[in-house]
Amino acid sequence: MSWKSASGDSGPTFYRMTFPVDTPRDIFLRVTGGHGFAWINRFCLGRYWNIGPQKSLYVPAARLRAGDNELVLLEVDHSEKP
Repeated sequence: MSWKSASGDSGPTFYRMTFPVDTPRDIFLRVTGGHGFAWINRFCLGRYWNIGPQKSLYVPAARLRAGDNELVLLEVDHSEKP
């Protein structure tokens, strides 16, 4: 799994990756750098920011599916990669 950038190296950037899930279950998404918004399978999980208040986002099992799942991050502050 690796990030694919949908734009250049400056300004707000979308990152996309797919990841496999055997059995959907509740999980948490922790983003360690920058700040922005996160989507799982086109469902907006919310926003994150490395200084808080949101550093981890709850992902309910109902938003995941068996097989490939898509995670998209809109990184607003391009100083760090997710």
